[in-house]
Amino acid sequence: AGTRYALVLVKSWQTQRTARQLAACLARDGVALTLQNGLSNLEVLGSALGAARAALGVTTIGANLLGPGQVRPAGEGVITLGVHPLMSQFADLFRLGGFVVETSQDPSGLLWGKLVINAAINPITALLGIPNGEILERPTARLLLATLAREAAAVAVAQGVRLPYPDPVLAAETIARRTAANRSSMLQDVTRGAPTEIDAICGAIVAAGEHTSVPTPANRTVWQLVKAMRR
Repeated sequence: AGTRYALVLVKSWQTQRTARQLAACLARDGVALTLQNGLSNLEVLGSALGAARAALGVTTIGANLLGPGQVRPAGEGVITLGVHPLMSQFADLFRLGGFVVETSQDPSGLLWGKLVINAAINPITALLGIPNGEILERPTARLLLATLAREAAAVAVAQGVRLPYPDPVLAAETIARRTAANRSSMLQDVTRGAPTEIDAICGAIVAAGEHTSVPTPANRTVWQLVKAMRR
C-alpha cells in the first residue's frame, strides 16, 4: 500500500518537511523524483526514504505562479531523468502529459549546469527587481552575471562535475536572452514576501567552494544580500 510515484517540486527549503511526509505515505517499492532547483534535495529525500526510493531529474521548463493553484507556463523546456528502475514509468507519464523527456547517465552534471545558470541570473533579478533579459541591458549587471557564472562553474569543475556546456557565461546569457520577459522564481518569491531558494543556490555554491578551496566572493555577496531582503 502507499503511493508508488511521487513528484517533488516544492521549494528547496521545504524538502525536509516533504521528505518526512513522504516517509509516511510512499510505498516500499515506490520512488520520489525531485526536479527541484539547488543542491542536496536528492540527499535529503534519500536520507528520509532510503537511497533506492529517491531519484534525480532536471527540468528547464519555466513557469510563473499567478496564485494558489494557478500557474502560467513561461517557455518550453525539457525534463531529463536520471537512472532508476522506475524512471521509464515516470517518462511515460510525462510524455502522456505532452512533455519532452530525455534520460541521462549523469544528471548531476545537468543539475550543476542549471545551478550555475540559476546562480548567475536569479539573485540579480531578485535584487534589482527586473526580468531576466534586462540583466543584459545593464553593463554592470551583465558583468556580475559573468562573475557569478564563472565562480559557480569553477566550483563544479573542482568537484569533478562535467558541465553540459563549455562556456558558463555564454550559457547564462543565452538563457537570459531566451527568457528575457520572464520573472525568475527568486524574484517572484521576493515579490510575494516568501522565502527564496538562495541558500540552495548561491549558498550551496559558497559551501562547496569552501570544501574545494575555490573562492566565491560574488556568490557569497549576493547570497547575503538576498537573505538580507527578508527581516
